[in-house]
Amino acid sequence: MHSFLAAIGCFALGLAGVEAASPWQVSKAKTRYLLSLDKKPTHAECGYFGLLPDGGILGGRPPVPQVMTPDGKTLQSRLLWNNTVRGFEVVFEDPGSSVSMVEVYMLDSGKQEYWTPDSGLKPSAILCARPGVDSIEEARSLAKLGKVPDNVTADPHYPMEGAVPFSIGGDLRGRPMPGVFYFLTHVVAPSSGKYWIAPFQQNGQTITVINGQELKPEKTSKVWGGNGAHIELEKGLNRVEVFQTAPGTGPYSTKRSGKSGLMFLTWKPPGATIKRASPGTQGTVKAESRNIGDDEIARSGLASLASIERMDGAPVASAEIEPKLLFWFEGEDALSVCALKAQTSTNPPDTQYTWIFPDKSTAQGPEIDWVFPGFTDASVTLVAKSAKGVSKVTFPVSTACYVGADMNVLADRSAFLDAAKTMLGAAGGVQPDPLVGWSPTFWNMLFRTLEPPHDTEFLESLFKLHTSALSRKLTASQIGWLQDRLIAPLIASDPDAALKWVEFFKTTFRDPARSSELKLKEAEIVLHAKSDFPKATAILTPLSAGKTPFAGKALVRLGDIALLQGKLNEATSYYAQAQGLAKSLRNAASSDPTSGLVYDQALNEVTPAEKESSQSSSTGLAARVREAQDRAGQRKSGALQEVSLSENVRTLMKGGYLPEAAEALEAWETEFPLSKISGDYILRESEWHMRSKNPGRAYPMLAAYCRQVDASSFLPDAVSQLIECSQALPTTKPMTTEIVKGVLGRLKYHPVAPKLEAYLKNP
Repeated sequence: MHSFLAAIGCFALGLAGVEAASPWQVSKAKTRYLLSLDKKPTHAECGYFGLLPDGGILGGRPPVPQVMTPDGKTLQSRLLWNNTVRGFEVVFEDPGSSVSMVEVYMLDSGKQEYWTPDSGLKPSAILCARPGVDSIEEARSLAKLGKVPDNVTADPHYPMEGAVPFSIGGDLRGRPMPGVFYFLTHVVAPSSGKYWIAPFQQNGQTITVINGQELKPEKTSKVWGGNGAHIELEKGLNRVEVFQTAPGTGPYSTKRSGKSGLMFLTWKPPGATIKRASPGTQGTVKAESRNIGDDEIARSGLASLASIERMDGAPVASAEIEPKLLFWFEGEDALSVCALKAQTSTNPPDTQYTWIFPDKSTAQGPEIDWVFPGFTDASVTLVAKSAKGVSKVTFPVSTACYVGADMNVLADRSAFLDAAKTMLGAAGGVQPDPLVGWSPTFWNMLFRTLEPPHDTEFLESLFKLHTSALSRKLTASQIGWLQDRLIAPLIASDPDAALKWVEFFKTTFRDPARSSELKLKEAEIVLHAKSDFPKATAILTPLSAGKTPFAGKALVRLGDIALLQGKLNEATSYYAQAQGLAKSLRNAASSDPTSGLVYDQALNEVTPAEKESSQSSSTGLAARVREAQDRAGQRKSGALQEVSLSENVRTLMKGGYLPEAAEALEAWETEFPLSKISGDYILRESEWHMRSKNPGRAYPMLAAYCRQVDASSFLPDAVSQLIECSQALPTTKPMTTEIVKGVLGRLKYHPVAPKLEAYLKNP
C-alpha cells in the first residue's frame, strides 16, 4: 500500500496495547475519540492532522470537538471539512514530544470553529478532492471548509515514488476523473525576498494562491521554468494553495493510462542560479526554476484513531477498512479484496458485530474480508450491539489498492476465494438474491481461484441456495463446469453424495445436453466407486448409440468395463469405435484440421468465463496453461500427437495444476482412447489419481492393464506404479503379488526385473 493510504487512518482499529483510558474529563460530551500521535510535525505550528469518523456515531449532530491531553490540558483545535457520512478533519496544536495520545471529546452543543489562516495553526500538506465535477469554481469552493458533500475527502499528501514532491497527480483514493482539488500546503522559504514561482500545468486548469495572493504566471523566458511570476515571501512558512481541475474520464496517472498527472510547482529562491541536466548529454543547461524539495514542504503531524468510546459504556460502531489485494486482468474491471475490522478494544465483551452491505447481504463477526469493485467508493453499515445498547454507523469504503495479486501464488488465490465464501454466506436467504449483482469479472475471478477439494462446501451452498441466480448469470457450460468441480472430489470421498448431486442437477437445471453428461458421470461413479458393472452398462448402452460426443464417451466407458472384466479384445473394439467416432466428428466440424478439436475446446474451458477475456494477465491461470502447452510443444498445426498430450498432462501435474490436468486427460481420452491400450494414458491417469490421494481409483485400471497387455514399452512403468499404488492399499497385496509374478515372467530380462524380484521377496 502506498504511504499516503497507510497514513490516512480513516476508521482505524483500536490499537493493541492502547493506553488505559483516563477518567472522563468533559461532562458535556457523550462520546470521545482516542487518537495516537503517530508522526510528529516538521514544524510545531503545523500541529497534528486527524480524520475522525462519523456515519451516525454523533447522532446527526454537527461536530464540536474539544481536544485534550490525558493530563487535562485543552489543546487549540480547528475543524477543516466535515459531513455526517464520512466524518470530519481536525487540526490541533502540537502537545509536545512527551505526549503520545490525545482525547477528542464531542460536545453536545457549541459553536463550530473552522480553521482560518490567522488561527495560528498551519496545516500542511493536505489534498482535498471532490470527484465527479469539473469546474474551477467547484475547486475554489473546497477552500471554504465547513460541511461538504459526502464524497469530498481530505488526506495527508505525500508524493508517490518518483513523483515531484509538490504536485497533484490525481485522486489519492483512486477514484477516476473528472474531479477537482484543493491543495493546502505551507512551504519553507530559506530566506526573505522575491521568489520566482513557476507552476507547470499538465492537465486541467490550475490556479495558485500564495499567502492569499493569486499568482499570475507570464512567460518571460523560453528556458525550463520560464513561465511564472515573482512574489515576495517571508523567511519560514508561507501558505500555498492550489485549485485544480481534472477534466476527462478514466484513471489518473498510471502505467495503464499513460497520463502524467495534473500539475507541479517549481521555484527559484532569491539570488539562486539554477541548472538542469541536459537530455542526451553529460552537461547541464540554465533553468529559471527548480522543483520544490520534499524538505521544503512543511508537514503536519499525523494522528490516527485508536478507539472510540461512550461515557455510558455502550458499544460504538467503528471500523478500519484495509485494502489487501488488487485483482485486475486486462480487459476486465478491477476488484479489491478489503479487510473490514471493527473496533473492539473499548466495546463491552458481549458486543456482537453485523456488517450490512448495499445489496442487503449481512455478515457477522468483528473481522471479515469482502470483494469490492476496485478504485470506486462503496458504503457499508456496521451495527455493534450489546446488553448496554446499540450503535449503528454507515461509512464509505475507499477500495483503491496498489498491491497486485499474483495468480501463481496460492495465498493470493485463496484470499479471493475466502472473501467470496464470506459473501456467499452473507447472501443466504436475502431477496432479491445478491448473486445476481455479482459482475462477470467477479465470476471470472471465482473460476480462476476455485481450489478443489477445498471449495466443496462453497459449491454446495452455491447450488443449494442460489440455483435461480446461477441460471440467470452463467451459461450452461459454466454451470456444468461448476457442477463437475463439486462432484469430482466427492466421487472418492462420498460416492453416494456424488450420485445425489448428479440427480439434483438433472432435475433442477433440466438441460438436455447436460443431462447426457450427467448420465455419463453417474455411470462413472457406479463403475469406479461402486464396481457395479451391470448398472453402469445399463446407463451407458443407450448413450453409446448415435454419432455424438456423448456416444464416444459412453463407448470409452464400455471399453473400460470390458478391460476391467478381462476382455481385452472387446475393450479394444470399443476404444477403436470411440476413436473413429471422434475423428469423424472432428472432420465434420471443420475443414481446418486444427479447428473444433475437443482437446482444444476443453483447455479453452479450463476457466469458462475467461473466454470472454482473451487478453488475460500473464499471471492468469489460463495464460499459465497456455505457456505449459507451448513448452510441451503440443499446439501444432495438424493432428495432435499422443506424445504431446502425455507431456502436457505431465507438465500440468508437475506444476500442481490438477484440475487442468484432469481436463487434458479427458480430452486425450476422447480423442485417442486407444492410448489406453497402446499408449501411456493409464500411467498418466494413475499418476493423477495418486497425486489426488485416491489410489483406490488408480489401482483397478493399472491391475487390468498389467494383467492383459503382454507386449508394451509402458508395462514396466505400469507395474512399478501398481506396486506403489498397492503400498497405499494393504488389502490389495495378494492380488498385486499375483500380478507381479505374471509380469516378471514376461519381463524376465528387462531392467525392471530385479525390482519385481525384490518386491516378491518382501511384498
